[in-house]
Amino acid sequence: MNGSTDFVLQRIQCSEGVTIGELTLASLHVCFTQENTPIECGRYRIERTYSERFQKTTPMLVGPGARVVPNYPGKDMEGCIITGYDHTQSGVSDTQLGYREVIKWIATLETQNIPVWMQIKAPEGERASG
Repeated sequence: MNGSTDFVLQRIQCSEGVTIGELTLASLHVCFTQENTPIECGRYRIERTYSERFQKTTPMLVGPGARVVPNYPGKDMEGCIITGYDHTQSGVSDTQLGYREVIKWIATLETQNIPVWMQIKAPEGERASG
């Protein structure tokens, strides 16, 4: 990988009830993201841990405890970064495809013993909150 090995979540749309972003790694598009409750901008370590809520191991941002997951209809998705292959103004779609891309890249970094981090950035032209 050239350059930074941080995932970068660049928010591209913030509106009432939904925040859409683009997740990249080393400037390569990985997927789109949706947050129903935006996580504070910053840099967070990612660890894969067991989630009681989802009953499986998922990536978690250390600190805020936010999970990186596909959409689970009927589950409480507050505080999660939902992955998606595509997006509209109201959210992301094809969430399993987006999630598989994230997991593929995390596994690649882990097999090379590279720590996995995510930077969350405010939309261009806006100041980060917090």
